[in-house]
Amino acid sequence: MRMLDNVDLPLSDLSKVIATVCSSDILSDCEIAIRVMTKAWLDSHGDPAIEAALTKPPVVEAILEVLFASNDDEILELAISILAEFADRSELNRQIILNSDPQLKVFLKLLRNSSIFLKAAVLLYLLKPKAKHLILPEWIPLSLRVLEFGVHLQTLFTVKCSPRVAAFYVLDQLLTGFNEDRNLENACQLVSIGGLSLLIRNVEIGGFLERKKVVLIISCCIRADGSCRNYLADELNLASLIELIIVNRKNSNGSVIALIIELLCLNRRTLITKFLNDLLNGWGGLNTMHILLAYLKKAVPEERPMVAALLLQLDLLGDPLRCSVYREEAVEAIIESLDCEKCNGKIQEQSAKALTMLGGRFSHTGEATTETWLLKQASFHESLGDAFHMKDIGDNFWHEEEEEIDNWRRKAAMALLESGNKRFLAALSNSMAKGIPSLARASLVTIAWMSRFLNSVRDKDFQVTASSILGPQLVESSNSDRVLEERVLASFSLQQITKRCGDIFKASHCQSLRVQPVHL
Repeated sequence: MRMLDNVDLPLSDLSKVIATVCSSDILSDCEIAIRVMTKAWLDSHGDPAIEAALTKPPVVEAILEVLFASNDDEILELAISILAEFADRSELNRQIILNSDPQLKVFLKLLRNSSIFLKAAVLLYLLKPKAKHLILPEWIPLSLRVLEFGVHLQTLFTVKCSPRVAAFYVLDQLLTGFNEDRNLENACQLVSIGGLSLLIRNVEIGGFLERKKVVLIISCCIRADGSCRNYLADELNLASLIELIIVNRKNSNGSVIALIIELLCLNRRTLITKFLNDLLNGWGGLNTMHILLAYLKKAVPEERPMVAALLLQLDLLGDPLRCSVYREEAVEAIIESLDCEKCNGKIQEQSAKALTMLGGRFSHTGEATTETWLLKQASFHESLGDAFHMKDIGDNFWHEEEEEIDNWRRKAAMALLESGNKRFLAALSNSMAKGIPSLARASLVTIAWMSRFLNSVRDKDFQVTASSILGPQLVESSNSDRVLEERVLASFSLQQITKRCGDIFKASHCQSLRVQPVHL
């Protein structure tokens, strides 16, 4: 306001000033008009008549033209500030400004300006543009620049706002506002220009809502480029993620849990174990497993399977033979989520993902490879392509990885079988028969890798129980009307159960085992 005190032109005839800015081709005259209009607005203290005169579409368009043409930072700041005042006062004003520059070309120019780009970002946020306004590729790097430097609150006359809020809004539009292909393309661009390092730093600073938005953006990046998981798992401060689960207990923290689960899908079991150990350290001296158990108890049904799978993996870092309330609650939640008669399709989909996670094998992009590995164990090579190659982890790690995975599966199988007992096996069998396709397949894959460890259960009668529960459904899945891969997995499971349970299983199912052979 002080810089406007020396304006020499009379302020009485505002219409002449408006006419000048709308019609003059002389930039300096238009810049003076911006000064006069701004002072008239400030002196009016929000007079509706002055606002109506200054927010007419031709006037707004003229102000935007000055913003595009001028290189005077003082004029740019005044014009940005008066438009911010108008945008903050009504939706109609916002639409007038957006309609005057639908492709936001003026804002692209302003955001490249090293002096006033943060104030321009605030004005942009006040306009609430949609993805359709943000079609040019420059928006990703410009938004990241605002996020990096927009630490301090910006004041535009009476409007005060954080530029970081503006950056998060634009990034959200860019990563979620288009169709799926364009959203993924934008997320890949963010990753390729090094935006993850900036996002990682922002997980630890700012308010809860800002940090939660960072979590959502990082999750979008993982979906677009799964190979960035290893970098994120190494660099993210896991204690900050645990803190986010705790600090806002009343609202859902599903996005934070979902990110942690995504980060677990690493291509080496040793890396997964390291990640789980780091996660176990918790935050502020609080026990991570206790935090997750409390979250599990209040979680909506769709969240429970994945939270339970995460809690179980943390618990199994310890002694699998030791009694654990965390393990019992996790296994119970998994069994409940496999009840196809009570659980809808969304819950079953999440249950399928939870079972897939417990399989413990993933590619470098985070895709589950347990089924592919099992098919190779069954000597089935058709159509496998490059879905599973140990080049993902390197030959030097082969033996270490195989031992780690085998050790994990043994512990997971013992926990699920001993804590869940026949109820867990019955739930898997029921899911194969009645679940949605993804859950039926995940249940079959789970039975296939667990079948090696049936004789590890301390209760010797359990083998009889397991064979009687699983046998009929596996025989059914071996029939010729099933998909070839399912038949291979079912036959592989039957072979393993026969090998582990011996004559017990053969005697129980000698008639039903007369199925057509699977031709590999």
